Amino acid sequence: MATYKKEYAQLNPMGMDQAAAVRKIEAAGYSCDKPYADRTLMDNGIAVPVTAQSCSNASFELLCPQRRFIDFKFRTSDNIIIEVHKPNMVERSCF
Repeated sequence: MATYKKEYAQLNPMGMDQAAAVRKIEAAGYSCDKPYADRTLMDNGIAVPVTAQSCSNASFELLCPQRRFIDFKFRTSDNIIIEVHKPNMVERSCF
């Protein structure tokens, strides 16, 4: 988990443009799902519409690999990431 937290800190997309963040995260070996509309989120006291996206990376084990996730939300109006979830790792993500 310590190694993952370091990697996560280096890839943390907070404040970045969504497209640039996805390029950076995918260059590190993650695969990103398509963005999806989410509820509004409070940003500086104002409710703003957001879109969510999840990226993940599986380890090389064929059976039950470890899977690491980077989940974030960005403002729909300007695609700037305003929320990044805490590091999430599943030790054994079996079929």
